[in-house]
Amino acid sequence: MVYSELYSFGEARNDVIVVITKMYDDRDGAEHIVIRTEKPLFPETFAEFRLPEHNCYKAFGFSEQEILELDDYLLHNEPIIWDLAREQEESRHAANT
Repeated sequence: MVYSELYSFGEARNDVIVVITKMYDDRDGAEHIVIRTEKPLFPETFAEFRLPEHNCYKAFGFSEQEILELDDYLLHNEPIIWDLAREQEESRHAANT
């Protein structure tokens, strides 16, 4: 399991947290990343995205506009997200061997 805080933004710089929670291969061998966004001040508010599809498959408490802004953030930072996820997955595997 990969857990990396990518970004915090908002008026207080802690209104939204973006986290890589999981990297996995599907049955066809394609890589996917699960991204979770949360509002720390409102723990029940979250959205989960799957890359590379940019599919928000689960959300509660975010407005449609906020979800579009989060997806835009993920789209513009996707290469960085993939690099971070692969680095952390490699270091996790190295620690287990």
